[in-house]
Amino acid sequence: MRSRLALRGRDRLGLLRPVAEALCIPHLHGGDEIRSPAEFAPPEAEVSEEEMEGALALRETMAGERLKDLGHTLKDHYTDALIEVSRKLGPAQSVALPVAGTGGVPATGASAVVLNVTATNATAATYLAATTRAGTPTVSKINLLPGGTVPNLVVVPVVDGQIFLYNHAGSTGVIVDVFGYCTN
Repeated sequence: MRSRLALRGRDRLGLLRPVAEALCIPHLHGGDEIRSPAEFAPPEAEVSEEEMEGALALRETMAGERLKDLGHTLKDHYTDALIEVSRKLGPAQSVALPVAGTGGVPATGASAVVLNVTATNATAATYLAATTRAGTPTVSKINLLPGGTVPNLVVVPVVDGQIFLYNHAGSTGVIVDVFGYCTN
């Protein structure tokens, strides 16, 4: 719907249109209101050879190249932990996952956890469940086809500081991220 509005002491032609729960009015600017992009450009800076060498050395250090030359090695504990939790679950397999005291969940007092559970690279059509006990659950949290990757946000009650993940058929990789927790 065309609209006429007064803005900054001028009459303007606009287009009134709803967007979600708001009304937007795109309008045309006058030629004297349009600013050159050059006004927003940062000022030119002089960089000395010494500053450039320092920046390049810092980049190399951050990339680990200089540490390798010195014989140091970096240990990536996060990737090791991710590989540990993303091991494949076999057919009809349940695995206990301790959640109390990890991922920001307090050691005591959490009645449930909010998790992003991702199932990936299944070898067969399967479902994954997150439950309070080992065994075959009756409700799936993720349904997965062979080779697929499916994430799902789930809320699972915590019993004795842990939850259980169950895979129905074939084998599938599982990645679990803690989003939050609930208290009693």
